[in-house]
Amino acid sequence: MANTIRNDHDQDRVWSVASAADFCMLVTMDGKQPWGRPMGVIARKDEGKVFMLTDKASIKDNQISRNPSVLLLFNRKPDFLSLRGKARLRKDRETVRDLWSPGAQAFWPDGPEDASVIAIEVTPQQAELWEGDNALVSTVKFAWAIATRQTARPGQSKKLTFSARRTARRPAAKKAKRAPARKAVKARRG
Repeated sequence: MANTIRNDHDQDRVWSVASAADFCMLVTMDGKQPWGRPMGVIARKDEGKVFMLTDKASIKDNQISRNPSVLLLFNRKPDFLSLRGKARLRKDRETVRDLWSPGAQAFWPDGPEDASVIAIEVTPQQAELWEGDNALVSTVKFAWAIATRQTARPGQSKKLTFSARRTARRPAAKKAKRAPARKAVKARRG
C-alpha cells in the first residue's frame, strides 16, 4: 500500500534518489505508445528540475514537442523512483554550458557550443518512491512469506504530488555560476 508523501524528509528522499542516479529511463509518448530509453540525468532539487542533454534532431525531442508529458524511472538499489512531469526543450547555450560535463564531451566532441546539443528540462509533478530493504532483510522477508504461506511485503511505497511553490526557477545568468555537472549526460539511443 502506498502512503502519500507529506513532509520535507520524504521529499528530500525523492530528490536524494534522483540526484544519486547517473542514469534514468526517459519515457516519452509516440502517439499512444510509450517509448523509453536510458539517459544521463542531472537532478537539481534547488531548482525543482531534472535535466538531460540530447541531440536536437532525435526522435525523443520530436515526441516531447508533440506531447510534453514524460516519465522518468530511477533505480538506486534498494530504492526505485518514478517521476511524472512536463518536459520542455531548452536550446539556449547558457543552459547547455551549465549542464556540460566530461561525459557530455565524449558524445559531442565540439563541446557545449555545438548547436546540435540541447537540454531537456523536466518539471516533476508526481512521484512514487519504493523504499526497499537491503538484500539480507528482503531474503528473510521472502523466506518468511513462503514458510508461513503469507504475502511478502518488501519495502514501502510513498506517493508525492509536487506543488508549484516547491520548485524554484533557474537562477538568472548574472548570478553565481554553478559547478559543472559531474555525470555522463546521455546514452546515445533513440
